[in-house]
Amino acid sequence: MNLLVTVIFENGFQEIYLPGVNNRTSPIDIRPHISGWKEDITLPLEVWDNVWTMSGSRQFVITVNERPVDKVELKPHLLLNCQLSGSEDIFAVTIDEADAGNTQFDKFLLDFGACPWVKIGSGEDSIVRYGNQFCSPKHAEIVNENGAVVRDLQSVNGTFVNGRLLTGDHRLRYGDVVYISGLKIVYLGNILAINNPKACRMVDDLKFKPIHIEASGESDADSGYEAEEVYFLRTPRKLETLDGETFTIEKCPPKNEQKQQPIFMTIGPSFTMMIPMAIGAILYHDDPNGHRRDDDGRRGQRHERDYYVGRRRCSGRDVGAAQHPLPEKRGNGG
Repeated sequence: MNLLVTVIFENGFQEIYLPGVNNRTSPIDIRPHISGWKEDITLPLEVWDNVWTMSGSRQFVITVNERPVDKVELKPHLLLNCQLSGSEDIFAVTIDEADAGNTQFDKFLLDFGACPWVKIGSGEDSIVRYGNQFCSPKHAEIVNENGAVVRDLQSVNGTFVNGRLLTGDHRLRYGDVVYISGLKIVYLGNILAINNPKACRMVDDLKFKPIHIEASGESDADSGYEAEEVYFLRTPRKLETLDGETFTIEKCPPKNEQKQQPIFMTIGPSFTMMIPMAIGAILYHDDPNGHRRDDDGRRGQRHERDYYVGRRRCSGRDVGAAQHPLPEKRGNGG
């Protein structure tokens, strides 16, 4: 059984078709442009063993028959009154069983020449007659005033357009949805698409001509047309049951372990750079006697160096004399 949840505010409403899921939580958010309040309203819905329930929250308290409840099971023909915490604002939640008539639409030609106005209500003189207890005998009408205009006829439960309560005349634009207690009328220019919830809707065919669009007998395979993938941005109403077959997942392959490199392979290249440096230092260093070796290893000539002995500067050739200086002669006066 598929359930249809309708959330009704003072100036707006929203319909929610509960998806065909099981054993999970499925909260629903109501946006401020629908509720007319400052923040989102979240309905804590959940389903366990194919039984849907709704709980109260910090935002609102649920009352059933004027008695507050923490949780309630959702069943058809159930009416819930919800009051905001710390406020006197309330909204209603109705539960109904969804049927094919809620989502299947019939199309009718909107010809103001043949029908100057389209009356909607539960009365017998209505062009679109809707036998619902919440629909007034003269509920609303669509007239031609330089274009299609919809207005409410002081009905008891009001008329909604695109989820908002209709407070005056509204000029219809392509795609606008007129809502009256489950009845939906979609404006498509010179065509009106109307659903038939619970087969309670009747239309005067003499003034409101139905449009029948016959499907082409040519198949896609014969026409050579390749069908494209189509994606619908909405919650699915029915989900197929998942298969319960058990299968085994193969283990992951072992991780490739990297072998640790020996330490001599790590520091060996560094030593290979040091060997030519050490050889060069040995070949080109100066010996203690002031000699150096050329590239071929032969002894070079003695370097001439200047040495300071005391205050006297001596060259390398006089190093022996500098190391053993002769005593200076003193004068008679010294």
